[in-house]
Amino acid sequence: MQRAGHLLCQKQSYLSAHSSRVLSIEPSEVVKPVGGKKTKKKSGTQQPRWRVVLDDTVFFPEGGGQHADTGVLAGLQVVDVQNEQGVPAHYVTGAPEQVSAIQVGDEVECAIDWPRRWGFMQQHSAQHLITAMAQRMYNAPTEAWGLSMSGPSSLDLGIGSLSPEQLQALEDMANTKIREGGDVTPSWMSPQSEEFKQIRSRGIPEGVTGDVRVLTIDGIDSNTCCGTHVQQLQHLQLIKLVRTERLKAGTQTRLWFVAGERAVELFSGSIQRDSVLSTLLGCRPDDLEERVGSLLSGSKAQSQALKRLTAELVTLEGETLSVQAAESPVVLHHAALAADMDRLCSLASVLADKAPEALFVLTAGEGKDGVFVLSGPAELVNQVGKTVAEMLGGRGGGPVSYTHLRAHETPEHLVCRLLLEKKKKKKKRKRKRNEKK
Repeated sequence: MQRAGHLLCQKQSYLSAHSSRVLSIEPSEVVKPVGGKKTKKKSGTQQPRWRVVLDDTVFFPEGGGQHADTGVLAGLQVVDVQNEQGVPAHYVTGAPEQVSAIQVGDEVECAIDWPRRWGFMQQHSAQHLITAMAQRMYNAPTEAWGLSMSGPSSLDLGIGSLSPEQLQALEDMANTKIREGGDVTPSWMSPQSEEFKQIRSRGIPEGVTGDVRVLTIDGIDSNTCCGTHVQQLQHLQLIKLVRTERLKAGTQTRLWFVAGERAVELFSGSIQRDSVLSTLLGCRPDDLEERVGSLLSGSKAQSQALKRLTAELVTLEGETLSVQAAESPVVLHHAALAADMDRLCSLASVLADKAPEALFVLTAGEGKDGVFVLSGPAELVNQVGKTVAEMLGGRGGGPVSYTHLRAHETPEHLVCRLLLEKKKKKKKRKRKRNEKK
C-alpha cells in the first residue's frame, strides 16, 4: 500500500481516473479525524458512511491547506478523504447493496471531481508563486494560507502592510513569471540529506515516512508540499491580487487572490455587474465611478437639507405646543407617521425650554411600530412615566399601543386619570401610615 506523500495523485496530479485494489471496506461512524482523533457522525438523516482503503489512489487526502478530493469509487460517492497516520482513508456513501457488492481484493474504478481538483490546483500553485515573489521582493514570508471552496483565497504575509504600488508590482511580477512559463515538478528527498536542508519547509506532514515530497517551480522556488499542483506555470493562466487587510496589530497582512478560471469568473462577474449598473444609472461603464460619486454627493446634500428642515419643523412644533400647554397641563402630540425617536427627543428638548412646567406625551409612528417620549417636570415624569409606558404597551421609547385605553378615553384623559390615581394612592398610603401611628 502506498502511504500519504507517495500516492498516485501526488505523482501524477493530472490523472483524473484510475483503477485501484480494495484493501479494506467497513462501516464507519467517523466523519473526519481531527488531530488524529476520531469524530463520531452526527445523528439525523445523514447517510451511512463506509471507510475504504485502497492500495493506491487518485484521490487527494486533505492536507497542506488543500481540501480533499471528492468523486466516485465503484459507483459510490466519495465525500471525504483523510490522511490517517499516513493511510489515505476514503469515506463513501451509497446504497447498502452497492457496498455489499465490493469485496476486499476487488479492482475498482475511481474518478475524481476534476473541475473541483483543477480549481484547487490552480489556487495552490498560485499561492506558491505569490509566496516566492513576496519573499524575494519584500522579504515577506508566508505565515499561513487558506484555500476557499470558491472565489478568492488568502495568504498571510509577515509584513505590516503593502502599498497599492507594492501590490501592483507583486501582481505584475507573478503574471510575468506565468507568461514566461516554467515547469512545476514534484520530487522526493531524504530529510537527512544536505540537499533537503536547503529546502524551505514548514514541517513534515503527519504519517509521512521515508523520503519527503518537494515541489519545485523551475528557477523560482523549492519547498516541501504534499498538495497537487499544475505542471506548468502557464497553466495558471493569470493571477489577480484582489485586496489586503491588516492582521495582528499590524504585524501581518492578509492578501486575497484568485488564479486561473476563478480569476476569469471574477472578471466575468464584474463585467456583468458593470453592465447592470450602467443600465440602472444610465451611463457607460467607464462613467460609473463619476455617476455614483455624483449621486452620493447629491444624497449627502439632500440629507443635510432634510436635517435643517426637520430642525425648523421641530422649532415650529415646539412653539405651537407651548401655546397649548398654557391652556392644558397635559398635551398629547403625534409628531409623524415615521417612528423617529431622534425627532421626538429634539422636540422634547425644545419644549423643556419653552414650557418647563407642562407634561407632554409625544408619539411618532403607528401601532406597534411607534415610539413615544414623556416629557415634563422630572418629579411628574418619575411619578407617572412607568405606568404610562405600561399602558401604552412600551418601555421608555418602545412600541406605542393604545389597546389598553378605556372605551372612549383619549390619551389626554388617560394621562390626567393617571395623575389623579397617583395622587389618590399617595394620599391613601399617607393615611395608612398615620393610622398605624
